[in-house]
Amino acid sequence: MGKYLKALSFALTTLVIIALPQLPDAQVYFPFTGHYYEKVLIPPNMTWQQCRDSAISLGGYLATATSKTENDFIASLAYPFDTFLGGTDEDSEGNWHWISIEPWQFTAWRAGEPNNHWEDEDYVGLSPLDSLWNDMRNWFIDAQAMIVEYNDRTGIFVGPINYGVGSWPWSICAADFDNDSDIDLAVANWESNSVTILKNDGSGIFPNITSFGSGAAPWCVAFGDLDEDGDEDLAVANYTLSAITILENNSYGIFTIGATYSVGLNPISIAVADFNNDNHSDLAVANEGSNSISVLFNSGNGDLLPRVDYGVDSLPISICASDLDNDGDLDLITADVGTNNITVLYNDGLGNFSDRVEFGAHSGPWSVKSHDINGDNYKDLIVANVYSSDISILINNGTGQFHSIQNYPVLEGGAYSVEVADFNNDCAPDIVVANGDANSISFLENNGTGAFSLIESYPADNAPVSIISADFNSDGIMDCAVANAHSGSASVYFSRKSYGHDFNVSVLGESSDHVMGTTPIFNWAKIGENHCAQDTFFLQVGADTDWAYAEMWNPEPVASSDTFVTYAGAPLIDGQTYYMRLRVHNGTVWSNWYDTSFHMNSLPSIPEPSSPINSMVVNTLTPTLYLHNSTDAEDDTLTYDFRIDHHSMFGPPSPIEDSNIAQGADSTGWTVSAPLTENWRYLWQGRAFDQYEKSGWSATGEFYVNAVEEAPWGFGLIMPPDTAGSIVFDMLPRFYWGLSTDPDPFDTVRYTLYLAVDSNFQYVKVIDSIAPSENQYIATDSLFFGTQYWWKVKAADRTGLYTYSSDVKSFRTWKLGDANGNWAVNILDVAYIINFLYNEGPSPVPKYAADINGNCAVNILDVSYLINYLYKSGPAPKIGCE
Repeated sequence: MGKYLKALSFALTTLVIIALPQLPDAQVYFPFTGHYYEKVLIPPNMTWQQCRDSAISLGGYLATATSKTENDFIASLAYPFDTFLGGTDEDSEGNWHWISIEPWQFTAWRAGEPNNHWEDEDYVGLSPLDSLWNDMRNWFIDAQAMIVEYNDRTGIFVGPINYGVGSWPWSICAADFDNDSDIDLAVANWESNSVTILKNDGSGIFPNITSFGSGAAPWCVAFGDLDEDGDEDLAVANYTLSAITILENNSYGIFTIGATYSVGLNPISIAVADFNNDNHSDLAVANEGSNSISVLFNSGNGDLLPRVDYGVDSLPISICASDLDNDGDLDLITADVGTNNITVLYNDGLGNFSDRVEFGAHSGPWSVKSHDINGDNYKDLIVANVYSSDISILINNGTGQFHSIQNYPVLEGGAYSVEVADFNNDCAPDIVVANGDANSISFLENNGTGAFSLIESYPADNAPVSIISADFNSDGIMDCAVANAHSGSASVYFSRKSYGHDFNVSVLGESSDHVMGTTPIFNWAKIGENHCAQDTFFLQVGADTDWAYAEMWNPEPVASSDTFVTYAGAPLIDGQTYYMRLRVHNGTVWSNWYDTSFHMNSLPSIPEPSSPINSMVVNTLTPTLYLHNSTDAEDDTLTYDFRIDHHSMFGPPSPIEDSNIAQGADSTGWTVSAPLTENWRYLWQGRAFDQYEKSGWSATGEFYVNAVEEAPWGFGLIMPPDTAGSIVFDMLPRFYWGLSTDPDPFDTVRYTLYLAVDSNFQYVKVIDSIAPSENQYIATDSLFFGTQYWWKVKAADRTGLYTYSSDVKSFRTWKLGDANGNWAVNILDVAYIINFLYNEGPSPVPKYAADINGNCAVNILDVSYLINYLYKSGPAPKIGCE
C-alpha cells in the first residue's frame, strides 16, 4: 500500500504572485448613496477578480455605479486613473449585473460598447476623463487604482472570496504552513485524492495555490508538528484505505507523502493533541465504519506508535479533544450520527480512554466542537445536527457531565459543520455553521451568557460542508473559511468588526501633549461596549513612525492583564515628540496597532528678578515684586509663583507665598499680600508655571522696607560724667557717648556736641558734623580753670530727623591752688599740703594739684606761696606739674 500511495503522490501547482494593494489614505463619504468610498492604488496588470477579492478583504466591494451621480463621483475619485467597476457578464454573455446584487438599471456605455471585441470582454471599465464605460478583458492595462465601496457596514462578514481547489473537498483546516507569520489553508479533496494548500499573501488573499498527493479518498485533513521539526505537518484520513497518511512539510509549505498508519474502518475525522502529556502531538481518529476511535501516540522521533482502538456509538463522524472534567488531560468527544448521540471518552491522564458516556444530541449530529460558551471555565459541547438543521449546546456541569441541552435552528438544509470563535470581538464565543444543503453559512451570536441568537446567514458556494476560523487578514479578529464539496472550492469570509482602535491610551496623571515625568506611566482602557479581557500587551515607543525599529523602547510582549506600564526605555528629552503604539491580545487574537504620540513638556525658563533687587529700599509695606517673564517652548500659558521672607537676622522664617499670578505683557508683578515689617530686610524669589510643570526658583532678590522716616534711636552720655564730687583736671577733655542707630535702612547719623557754662545752654559752644563712627570728641580749645560746664549731644540723620542724648551731664574744672579737691582755695589747702609733707597725710590727687608755685615739686615753698597768695595778695597759683 505504501508503494501505491507513493505512486499517487503528485503536486499540481498554480502560482499567481501579485503585490499587495497600497492601503488607502482615507474613506470618503458620499451623501447621495450614504456609502463610503476609497481610492486604492494597485500594481500593474491586476485582474478584475484580484481587484474584486482585494476589495472584499478590505471589508467592502469593487465600486458599482447605479446612477449618473454616483458614476460621476467614482470617476472623479479615480482620476486620473482608469478603473474597473464591479459589473460583469462573465456568467452569461450579455447579462450584465453588479456584484453587489444592486439592480442593473443605469448604464454609461461609450458609443458602440459593449461589443465583446475579444470575446472575453466581461468586465466594466470606467474612464475618468468622460465617465464612460467600456467592456474590458480581465486585465486593464491603464488601471492603476481601484475604488472600494462600503455600504452601511452592517453584518458580521463580508465575502466570500472563492478559490478553486480539488474535486469534492470535504475538510478544511488553517495554519501557518510556510512560516511567514500568516495563516494559510489546507483542503482535503475526496475525489482528487489530494490536499490543496492555499498560501496567504499577508492580506487575507490566497494567490498561491498548490495541490499535493494525499493517498486515496482523503476525507479529513488536520495539522500538527508531528515530526517535531518546527513546522506544521498534515495528517489525512484516507476513508477507503482505513489509514492515516502523514504529509511532511519542508518548512516552506511544500508537502511530501510520509508514513501511512493503519486505523479503523473508514476514518473520517482527526484530532491532533497531546493525549498522554509527554509533550508530543498524538492523533485520535474517528472510524465511521467500525464505530470506533483509534489513538496513535507519537514516539517523539517522528513516528506514530501502533493504534489503540476504543469503541464508541454508531457512526462516529466527527471527533475533537478537550479537558471536559478539568483534570488536566484531554478527553475525546465524537459525534455519532447513527444514534444521535455524543460519546465522551474520559482520559485517565496516561492516554487511556476506557471510560465512556453517551449524551443525547438532536437529529444527525455531524460535527462537534468544545468551548466554554457561558464563561464558567468549563468546556461545553457544540454540535451541528445535519438532519434537524440546528445546533445543540450541551452545558458542562463542572465534572464533565452534560445534562442541559439547548437547540438553536439554523437554515433548513443540513448543518454539516460547526465552528466556535469570537467573530464580533465581544469576548463571548460565537458560532458559525456550514449549511451544506442550503449553500449558506449561518452566524449565531452569543449574548455573553451562553445563549445564542441566529443573526444572519450568508450565501456560500455549492455544498459548504466544513468550516474553520482564523484571522486571515491580520486585523485582530477572527474570520472563517469553508470547503464547498460540490463546487470544488474553498471560500473565505472576513469579519467586519475589529478589535483594534477601541482604546483610549493616555499618560497616567498627565496630558499626552505635556508629559512631565522621565518615566511616564502609559495606561489604556477599552472604550465602547467591547469589554474583552486582555491577557497580553505589546507596547513600543519610537522617535518617529517608522516602526522597522522602535528606537526609544522596544520591549517584548508582556503576558499580563495590567492596563498600564511604566516607561523604561532610552532617556526622554524635554520638548521632543515621541510616538507610541499598542496592541493587546484578548486570549484569541491580537488587536490592530493603536498609534498615538506624546510630547515631553519643556520646562519654562527660570525667570529673572526685575525689581526690587540689590538691596533696594522700598517705601511701602506692601511692595510689588516684578519678574522678567519666562519663555516656554510650547507657548503654554504661564503663571507665576512668588515667595518672600525676612532675613534670618530678624527671627525664625515667616514666609508669604502666592501662586497662579497671571503673566503680564513684558514682566509680571505681584503685590505682597500681607504688610511687611518696617525697616526689615527681605529676600524673595519667583518661578514660572506652564500649567504642567514649574521652572526652578529664580535668583534671590533683596530689598529693605522704609515706609516711614524715623529719627535716630536714643543714646546716653558717658564721659565726662557728672562731677559733683570730683574735678576734671584735663582742660582738653575727651567727650564720649553711646552710639545712636538710625532704624531706617542705609540712613546715617552725625553728631553735634553742645558745651555750655550754664544749664540752660544759653552760652554754648557747638561742635557739629561729628562722623557717625566717632561717638567721641577731644577738645581742641582749653577749657577754663575753675569753671562748671554742662554738655549734651544730638544725633541727626540725613533727612534732618534727630534725637538728643537721653541725659545732660555737668562737670567742674580744676581751680588752681585747690590741693584738697574741694573746689575752693583757702587755708584748708595750706593745712592739707603741710599734713601731706610732714604728717604722712593723704597725697593730693593729682599730686601736681599741690604744686602751687609751678616748679614741678611739692614742698614748703608751695605752702609759703599759697599763704602769700591768700593773705598777702601774692601772685595767683600756677599750673603745677609732676
